[in-house]
Amino acid sequence: MSTTELNDNPSAKATVALLDSWVIRLFNRVVDLENMKIKESSTTNTCSYAVMLKGTKNTEAENVLLAKISKENKEKSRKENNIIISGLPEKNDGNVEEKKEYDNEKVKKILNILELDSEHEIKKYTRLKQSNQNKKSDMIVVELNRT
Repeated sequence: MSTTELNDNPSAKATVALLDSWVIRLFNRVVDLENMKIKESSTTNTCSYAVMLKGTKNTEAENVLLAKISKENKEKSRKENNIIISGLPEKNDGNVEEKKEYDNEKVKKILNILELDSEHEIKKYTRLKQSNQNKKSDMIVVELNRT
């Protein structure tokens, strides 16, 4: 339809006016929603790691979160140099010292296969005893020195 035909047809003119009013209302609604989103984001108390390290005083919740993150990082760094050996049978006979020496020899052999210098690398090792005696071998945790 041309512009002159729209002007001559009152129902078409009313339809265009109605659609124009809807478009204007929808546009205003979008603007209002965007403004609300901006207000919410500026007033929301965000708790991110970067915000907590911004140099201002932290809230108690932020301090608790930072402490938990720090503790978790320390625990991870403590464990990152550990090797867990499973399936290594325990010596059945002998006293505690003989059993430790047996484990020590086996751990050294395994570290030798892994091409690690067992004399300088091992900080300590511990055989983790299982509470139930299900005939499975206990695991050995080998804690290595940091390099």
